[in-house]
Amino acid sequence: MPSDRTTLAFTDGVTPLVDVAGFPWIAIYLKGDGGAISAGVVTVQTTDWYPSPASPPPEAAWVNTSITLNASGATLGGTVQAQLPVGAYSQIRLKLTTPITGAGVVRGVVACNGA
Repeated sequence: MPSDRTTLAFTDGVTPLVDVAGFPWIAIYLKGDGGAISAGVVTVQTTDWYPSPASPPPEAAWVNTSITLNASGATLGGTVQAQLPVGAYSQIRLKLTTPITGAGVVRGVVACNGA
């Protein structure tokens, strides 16, 4: 059974896109580095754009899902997790919709299984 796990850093409020085409089971995690996170909300975004290195998806191609993760749950090395339902999208990314505050660093993780 194919699988993939990608750890992402937030740059300018978003992570790089992750190609999830063909994976029916997708889990999203926020992982803290051990510092105290006091606030922050991350929204999962999807697109059905098929990018190439020369043609990344335009900003208007991204759609917010109803899945949000509260980053304060990743405080002191904790983990926040959500399942992404199967859908007609090929890429996902994580976007900060409320800034992360506190003394820690939060990274996004996308884990995909099955094909």
